[in-house]
Amino acid sequence: MAKYLTLQKAQELFQQYLGLRNYSARTIFGYSRIVTKFLDHLKFLKLNFIQDLTLTHVQSFLKTRYYFINQKGQPNCPKTRNGEIKSLRVFLKFLEKKGFLKQILSAQIKLVQAPLITLPKDILTKTELLYVFSLADKGTILGYRDRTILELLYATGIRAHECVQIEIEDLLFEEQCLFVSLGKGAKDRIVPINNTALSYLKHYLFYIRPKLLNSKFKTQKLFLTYRGKPFNVSNLSEQLAFYYFKPLKTKFKKRISMHSFRHTFATHLLKQGMSIRHVQELLGHKSLDTTAIYLQVTISDLKTEYRKFHPRELLKN
Repeated sequence: MAKYLTLQKAQELFQQYLGLRNYSARTIFGYSRIVTKFLDHLKFLKLNFIQDLTLTHVQSFLKTRYYFINQKGQPNCPKTRNGEIKSLRVFLKFLEKKGFLKQILSAQIKLVQAPLITLPKDILTKTELLYVFSLADKGTILGYRDRTILELLYATGIRAHECVQIEIEDLLFEEQCLFVSLGKGAKDRIVPINNTALSYLKHYLFYIRPKLLNSKFKTQKLFLTYRGKPFNVSNLSEQLAFYYFKPLKTKFKKRISMHSFRHTFATHLLKQGMSIRHVQELLGHKSLDTTAIYLQVTISDLKTEYRKFHPRELLKN
């Protein structure tokens, strides 16, 4: 067993390990974020060397996360807490594999109980969808850019981080498809694009994007800020939320985000009769169980319609 491994050195070795295992930058960031919080807590507990780590230290940290209040003024949901626990497990398994711990800790950390199925609450109706589209002023450069982004999100169901990574060459106009490079799980996929979104993309690419270009920034990224820089997930989400999502919440009392378009995309396709297996491919889900969440939503709608129209439901006695 290695001796006197400091907390900082343990974190450095862990990040090197993730890099060598070809984890995506996004995954490394997610793991590192929770590991940093964990090590900060250990420093607070006056723990200097990783070899002295015990289950008591781990439980103490998880207790602080249990009582943590997020930006919404609420405790984190079970899904978020389990994500943190899984990240911590990866770190502990790394330490165990390298022989840095005196005992096996990862197997003693249990996930919190979570609902078997959590139905998305931010799915847009067709009326809501058209309303948020209409908020983007197509007569302005930035408005047309934003409308193009919204159309593409609904047309393809791509994730926010996939959207900001799109490069010009990823648009396959002849095939009417989008090449999604290194999606979740570092997997590539190809997604069809409908004619409406294609029309917006062509106009944006040839007439709008050149006006946003800045000679100081050389980039092939498709969507650019007003300064000509590529978006990141944070500033694109804030941009869309401020101008389009907040007004939608005000009118329809529904909290939405960029991911809402992904939920809406999947649900609308299933309602139109597309097989769940095909929807899984479009979304890039590894497990069919993940896609089945959207099927539960359509069944819920079906039950509502059933009770509304079934003859027996209409009979009072």
